[in-house]
Amino acid sequence: MATRILALLAILYAGFGVAQAQEKPEILPQLGHVATINSVAFSPDGRILASGSRDTTLKLWDVTSGRELRTLNGHSGSVESVAFSPDGRILASGSRDTTLKLWDVASGRLLRTLSTQSHGVSSVAFSPDGRIVASGEFGDAIKVWDVATGRELHTLSGHSSSVNSVAFSPDGRIVASGSRDTTLKLWDVTSGRELRTLNGHSGSVKSVAFSPDGRWLASGSQDGTIKIWDASSGNAKVSLVAFEDGSFLVITPEGYYDASSAKAEEDINVRIGDRVFPIAAYREKFYRPDLVKLSLAGNSLRELGYAGIDNVKLSPIVEFVDLPSSTNGPKLTINLRFSDGGGGIGRVVLFHNGTAVQDITMSSSSQPGASVTRGFTVDLVDGANVLQAEAYNAANTMRSVSPIARIAANLPPTIRSSLHAVVVGIQEFKNPIFNLKYPAADAQLFADTLSKYSGKLFENVDIKLLITPADTTRDGLVTALKDMQTAVGPNDLFVFYVAGHGVTDDAEFYLVTSNVGSASTEHLKADALSKEELTVLVANIHATKKLMVIDTCHAEALGNALQIALLTRGVDEIAAL
Repeated sequence: MATRILALLAILYAGFGVAQAQEKPEILPQLGHVATINSVAFSPDGRILASGSRDTTLKLWDVTSGRELRTLNGHSGSVESVAFSPDGRILASGSRDTTLKLWDVASGRLLRTLSTQSHGVSSVAFSPDGRIVASGEFGDAIKVWDVATGRELHTLSGHSSSVNSVAFSPDGRIVASGSRDTTLKLWDVTSGRELRTLNGHSGSVKSVAFSPDGRWLASGSQDGTIKIWDASSGNAKVSLVAFEDGSFLVITPEGYYDASSAKAEEDINVRIGDRVFPIAAYREKFYRPDLVKLSLAGNSLRELGYAGIDNVKLSPIVEFVDLPSSTNGPKLTINLRFSDGGGGIGRVVLFHNGTAVQDITMSSSSQPGASVTRGFTVDLVDGANVLQAEAYNAANTMRSVSPIARIAANLPPTIRSSLHAVVVGIQEFKNPIFNLKYPAADAQLFADTLSKYSGKLFENVDIKLLITPADTTRDGLVTALKDMQTAVGPNDLFVFYVAGHGVTDDAEFYLVTSNVGSASTEHLKADALSKEELTVLVANIHATKKLMVIDTCHAEALGNALQIALLTRGVDEIAAL
């Protein structure tokens, strides 16, 4: 009786367990390889998949049904690479048993065995016409074979370590090889002569592939990068780098780059002597998605006049000196020491609680090793004050970042903070062709909305609305923003809104003010408000909370004509800003 009860309890318990937490069914393959699969390839018509395995076999699979068609036996070592001929009739397989085998796909019959004599085969590839097959060896050579006769045509020697991958150009004239020695080589198929060596990777080159038009060659390496090369010249065009968090960065040999995030910019480093910088240190000049595209289009950036990152002189070392950990005063003069790294000292930006509050240019000449100390007066907030500084070289092409400094301020209670805003709508211009319909109304609505909803939140609300042609000149905006530099305190909120035209010219953004009569580069530099000027004006407003809304409509009234006039000379406004 006790046995039956225990059995019943066991059944009930088991049933309860299934009902409460049923495990996901595990699907176990009944057919297939019994060891690591090293290589797969589709037939040209896409109907058959071939696989080569460490278990020494090849298998052919029906793509539509997933059914195994046949197993090809014949190798005595791990099958490292498989490839179909262009007509899909022959399958090549390379193995560590030092052989390259050719198989009839329809029957599974072994056509011939080609022996490398001493080294295993790591990679195989057919020429586009199917008459030639190339095999890369775990030694340091590539062999080129005649498919019809099995005769060895050439042994291509030149690598100093294992060849991992081989590929034919679409016209069949060139074989590319990637090696453990970190290089790629291009070979003339007819003569067997080495055409050139491509250097640039710092790790084993695991894979090579030509673009369908033969213009580009891609290489994947254990150094974590994919490089794209100009196949005719052998020049590297870009490196593609992906990170574990999903971010990426694309960079040209000259150092110009595009990145998906600020995190990606911190994950690529540049070493100069004993100093290491993230690529973000060069952002002001070298964040150029437009130049990345030019490079990928086949242009030589150096021939176009864009100097490389190797020509940039070092930014200074910047650090805080004798900074107290706490204070009872509302203002504090802090000292920053700049040690010239060889490129002089240019722009200096001071950040207070994450916001730029001072932006000046020191314009110091280059005296490597020399130091200069300068004081900066900061308005503090009660409680934590986090400070950090950036210092650029004299050319403002590279920056260094100081360590973070923290100061605790014990200040008396303050009244509520104030809201200060400069709201701009630019719709009438010196040249009437630029005129717009809506910026003034948009700016008025923005200002009215701030006034309506912010009164109960702030002690004072100060909104400067600029919408007339006289108020929206370059000088008018500069004056309004400079006035805010004295009116706004560290506890206040500053808002800047502008609606109108924005122009990018060689990656420099310009806000088109009402006094602008021409969109030529010369007139934009003289008459409009540049991104750099706008940044400095806003940075020197000492509020630790700032909001900028840039609504620069390019073609509200004039459509494609204005887009062509204003948008074809550089990056879009999002990248510029």
